[in-house]
Order: sequence, then C-alpha cells, then structure tokens
Amino acid sequence: MKRSSNTQRKSMPSNPARRDLLRIGGSAGIGGLVFAQSVGWAQPGNAITPHSDYAAAHQEAQTVAQDILRQGSATCLGIALATRERIVWAESFGLADLQARRPPDATTMFGVGSTSKMFATIAVMQLVDRGLVNLDEPLVRYVPEFRMADSRYTEITVRMLLNHASGLPGSNYRNIFTFKPVPGYAADVFAALAHERLKATPGFMNVYCNDGFTLVEVLVRAVTGKSFAAYVQASILDPLGMKHSAYTTTPFPKDRYARVYRSGVLQLQEFVGAQA
Repeated sequence: MKRSSNTQRKSMPSNPARRDLLRIGGSAGIGGLVFAQSVGWAQPGNAITPHSDYAAAHQEAQTVAQDILRQGSATCLGIALATRERIVWAESFGLADLQARRPPDATTMFGVGSTSKMFATIAVMQLVDRGLVNLDEPLVRYVPEFRMADSRYTEITVRMLLNHASGLPGSNYRNIFTFKPVPGYAADVFAALAHERLKATPGFMNVYCNDGFTLVEVLVRAVTGKSFAAYVQASILDPLGMKHSAYTTTPFPKDRYARVYRSGVLQLQEFVGAQA
C-alpha cells in the first residue's frame, strides 16, 4: 500500500504556523512503510481541543483538511499538531472505507511513501553511531560484491546514497508496485545495476534517486545480517512504540488501513517492493 498519506516529523517552532502540521493524509511516492497515528485522536468532529495559542493553526488545518476532501485528492486524512513537548491537537477527517462508511481512527494505517527514506537514514545513522559504518567510506567497503558497468561506481560513498548524489541512473520500476507481495526487489535492483552506467560522477550533483536508497537496504543487510524491514522494526519502530507501523510484506486486513480510491473506484491493496 502507498500513496494514502505523507508523514513528517520534525522539531516544532515556538510560533504555530502551517509548518507545525505534523502529518496530513494526501498522496506520496515510493516507499513501502505504512504508518498508523500514534496519538489517540477521536472520531471526525470530536478533536482534542488545542490551546488558544494554536487557534490560528488549528483553524487553518481544519480548512486545509476540508479542502483536500472536497477536491477529491483523498477520502480521509489525519492531522496532528505537536510541539516539542506534547500533542497539542489531533483529529481525523473523512472515511477510510467508503463502502463500510468507516472513518479513520488512531490505529488506521496510511502509506507514507518516500517519507520512508527517513527510516533508512535513521538506520544508517544508528550504524554510524555504533561504529559499523562510516558515511564517507565507499559502499564497496561494506558490500564488496557491488558492481556497475562504470568504473566510477567505487567512488560512491554511503553519504552519497543518502543525499541523492551517487550518480546512479534513477529508479528501477520492475515489480516495484504489485498487488501481491513479490520479494526480492532490492536484489533485482542490485543485479540490474551491474549492467548499468552512472549518469554523473559520484558527488557531482544531487538528483532524486530511489535506487540509492534501495542500496541502503542492501547495506543494512550486509552490515547487520538482518533484512532491512526486520532491522527497522527491531531498532526503530519497536523502541518508539510504533505498534501500528509496518512494511507491506504481507497483506493487511482491510479494516486496518485507509483504502485507496481512484476516481471513486476502490483499488486493490498495493505492495511496494522498494522499502527504503
């Protein structure tokens, strides 16, 4: 599943504004992680009342939410407004399942799309903190079997994978979006890159690149001996108490996630091969 929400986490400024919105359901790109709200907001129209200091941000968020629903770009969404210390306000809108008339709640799962790259970055930085990875060492130090049909591939560092400066061609879309779990996407990308050439010298420029993060999946497995999804689950999601967040490696019960509709037509649950 994907494309049902964007999720953003960051330190909140003291002055509430549009940038204070922690998460809004909408549309997202590649990334196999699905995320459920970890705050206990109530059903639509029964929100946690925000402090008066946040009245303007609260009103703006409600207006934006209703606009999104009216435009038809989403059938449901959840918003939480947070400071460094606490959840100020949280509310869900719309219907997670149009046929069942089921609204989203605190356990409804939304696809986070490419926001999952933040989990990949956290995973790598944890390995850096543990002294297992150096950001400025080449990938081949940790994954010596990595090859490309371009001798410059040995110059690609871990940092370049994370900041989209690797020079890799872009994104492999073979079996990336499917309607049943198809394992082995990262291995397929890894094998395909052996026959490809770089589009730029590593480090020369930053261009959005999904394949770089797929190589992060390979890196994490090589260093830890765990699959990427298993590592993130054990080292990030579980310690944070994110009990309703997971990768789409198996089908989810239909009442656990926000159903996806296109032009009003219910879509099958979608599985994303790219996890990072």
